[in-house]
Amino acid sequence: MKKIHKLIFTELFVNFFLTYLAFFTIILSIEFLDKIDDLVTQKVGFQLTIKYFLLRIPFIHSQMSLFATIISIMITLNILSQKNEITALLSTGITIKRIFSVLLIFVLFVSIITFFNDNFIYPKCIYKSDVIIKKDQTRKTDQVYELIFKTRDGFIFVNLFIPEKNILLNSYIIKTDKTSKGIENIFFSHLISKDGEDWKTEEATFYDYKARTSRTLKSVTISDIGFIENFSNISFKPDWLSFPDLLNIIKSAGKTGVDIKSFHFQMINRITTFISFFLLFYLIFPFGFQLGRNKKNVEIIFYGILILLLFTVARTVIFKMLKTVGGNPYISLMLIVLPPILAGYINWRKQLR
Repeated sequence: MKKIHKLIFTELFVNFFLTYLAFFTIILSIEFLDKIDDLVTQKVGFQLTIKYFLLRIPFIHSQMSLFATIISIMITLNILSQKNEITALLSTGITIKRIFSVLLIFVLFVSIITFFNDNFIYPKCIYKSDVIIKKDQTRKTDQVYELIFKTRDGFIFVNLFIPEKNILLNSYIIKTDKTSKGIENIFFSHLISKDGEDWKTEEATFYDYKARTSRTLKSVTISDIGFIENFSNISFKPDWLSFPDLLNIIKSAGKTGVDIKSFHFQMINRITTFISFFLLFYLIFPFGFQLGRNKKNVEIIFYGILILLLFTVARTVIFKMLKTVGGNPYISLMLIVLPPILAGYINWRKQLR
């Protein structure tokens, strides 16, 4: 069994490294061409520019790790088939399922690294890189919908922010307990506006979850909340939230009546990214196994990219459509997961019988 691991992993690691390097170089080049003008315009120094692109590495890995993994597996199966190594393994009594399980170990390893990167490293790095490239400019928009911010004490939800007029509509300021496992209180206001240096609201509702009481507040100044002071100069991206942040938001905000469906979609999207490694591996293994008997590496790469692009486009369309119509975010998970499983099952029976 050690020989089969050595044979497959030696070929696989070489192919993965070359494929990963190729995709990494392409995406890094695109990033460089896309961002270099902004960096030059803002007169960002050389060291800070290097730091910016280093901080983009987790983003690049997030974008191409799935492609590199699936295509390197297809190339490996093709090379082993061309060298008759697969035939030799099968003749010794090693089953196709055994070969599948060996490759599955590699897929599991890469998917865990990618999940950790996407949900713990990437959010922090993308935030720091965005701060560098935007530190001398304020994001100008007419209006921004469905904002959520993580604060030291909890979260702030804003249904609509109008930067030009410094107006917040339907805002929830949620304070969680020290363990972030429960809500202490909620401050809600239909309209918050900036008056000089202060953020004020004519009327607000304060809910005390522990005491199970609520009261109406009149003419409230809320600038004592540190985060609010520079609100008009802050832009936000959902990518800045880590996976624990998303879970905490869903758990905390679910008790307030805040519409957080978009954050359910974001969480499902990150889970789907992790699952995609296994779905596509299950789908392409018999396909790549069969192609390897009569196709060249260039053709294998083409087929692999085609399958990955079709899956990515279908996944994006499903998420966009359900978000647009206000559908259940968990239905999107089923629509994305079930077709590849069914197609993979048919492919296994057809190609490996």
